[in-house]
Amino acid sequence: MDSIIAAKTQWGGPGGGTHDIYLSLWGENGILYLGLVIEDREESVIHHFPLEACYGITSHGRST
Repeated sequence: MDSIIAAKTQWGGPGGGTHDIYLSLWGENGILYLGLVIEDREESVIHHFPLEACYGITSHGRST
């Protein structure tokens, strides 16, 4: 999945892990999404939360 990163910051979690948190634009299955992405570097997990899901309108957030 290709993405465009608009703004990025880092957060050290309570367990000492590092997370990258950023606003991103990405495409998936022919649909373009704008939303929040949280990368857990320690566990190599990326969570995508489309903007509409962040506001609680839908629950399209997914993990890869």
